[in-house]
Amino acid sequence: MNNTYNLQKIVVSACLVPTMGAEAAVGFVAFAKQSGTNVVVDVFVAVSNASDKFISVQSLNSTTTLPGGFVQKAGLATKTWKPDTAGFTSTRSTSDDSFMTAGTFSGGSYGGEFYASSNSNANPNFTGTSWNATPSSPAATTIPANVGWYSGDPTSIDNRAESLAGIAGVRIDGSDGTSSTGGTTSTAAYGFWVSHLVFNDTTVDTAMTGLTWSGRIIMRVPGDSSFFSAMSYPQSTDSDSDGVIDLHDYCPTLPGSAACNGCPPNLCCAGDISQNGRVDGIDLGMLLAVWGPCTSACVADITGDGLVDGADLGILLHDWAHCPG
Repeated sequence: MNNTYNLQKIVVSACLVPTMGAEAAVGFVAFAKQSGTNVVVDVFVAVSNASDKFISVQSLNSTTTLPGGFVQKAGLATKTWKPDTAGFTSTRSTSDDSFMTAGTFSGGSYGGEFYASSNSNANPNFTGTSWNATPSSPAATTIPANVGWYSGDPTSIDNRAESLAGIAGVRIDGSDGTSSTGGTTSTAAYGFWVSHLVFNDTTVDTAMTGLTWSGRIIMRVPGDSSFFSAMSYPQSTDSDSDGVIDLHDYCPTLPGSAACNGCPPNLCCAGDISQNGRVDGIDLGMLLAVWGPCTSACVADITGDGLVDGADLGILLHDWAHCPG
């Protein structure tokens, strides 16, 4: 059976325009390889600078036309999209389980293997038991709509960009999110590992037409106060018929208003720490600046538990994907 998976047809367009003159390529790149009776595809956020830092993938939509969907290994810790970091089974050499990850444990090879980051956290769009399993829940062989995942510790070495040179598999470049001419990520030399997809097939094909993958990237360039976000959607589609096309709609399945980037009022905006009417790099910078215990009253403590941590970051990133910014 000759099935293919395509990242090349993804159109990624810039959504925030930061001062990132040195950033030549931001988008998705994949590496596909054969492993026994399965095809394994590792997806990376592709960047040009080794100093860039991963924050989050948001508004991700992905499907496959393969019968049976994505392969998930039986077991409480392995049948969802949450990586099995406690059991150390979620690695790049895993050939029978699919998962998401917020970077690579220790920022690269550890004892000769590449492990998923233990800082991987999901947003609420990983509905039902797609992220946290129960003993009786079915395997998560599909990806819910508009999901996101992020690093629970933005200071971790797991968020470090790693070289894309020498990664096993056939490289498939997606569209360059910084290019208005539809260029590809072929010049990107570094990346952050964000997903490990397994399909029951016997052929690796670089056309990759059976996999759709589009999402929003949030990252930081050290030394630059701005943040970059890229989004991919068909240019004219308006899925929820609210007058805001999906390219600019942060809630593409929920009718809203243009003032809230297509979101309903109840989704704006706990993450607006700066109170400037939008959730953006200013709010993220304020949160990261006071990361850890609050020594005094701090507005970045969104949850009010006296600690600025992954819980606050998760709320901010969720609002970033649903509020003006």
